[in-house]
Amino acid sequence: MELHIIEDDLICNIQLAFREHYPCLDLWFYKNPYQTGITPLQPEKLDQQLPIAEITMFHNGGYIDISPDRCLAGVEADFFHKFGLCVRVMRLSGEPPSSLNGSHNPSLQQLNDSGFNKASSLTPYNSGTAPRRNIPSSSSNI
Repeated sequence: MELHIIEDDLICNIQLAFREHYPCLDLWFYKNPYQTGITPLQPEKLDQQLPIAEITMFHNGGYIDISPDRCLAGVEADFFHKFGLCVRVMRLSGEPPSSLNGSHNPSLQQLNDSGFNKASSLTPYNSGTAPRRNIPSSSSNI
């Protein structure tokens, strides 16, 4: 799975495209890198209506791998290294990913699934158009 980004994209369009794959997750865009425990001030979040061309020196389109097994740190690093964008993957509820029990760097799928489990036993399907029961898989892929 890939997220295609072009310089004319608005931040909100990138967030919506990401949520089509991970409805319980969000991308937060910052003016400066987010460094947990290092920066005394909260980093400034960027306006969702800003086009990418106004906040980055990279003016070429490209892709970010958002496969389910990708870890959060890898996705965030890709945004920075490929586009110069400071991004943090968060739960849609605004909860930081560090609150996921037992995993310091969970995969996108693990974090998204934990959002479904917290919300209810009903989960959105096709970007929230029709609910379906969240049925846990009997096989484990670890």
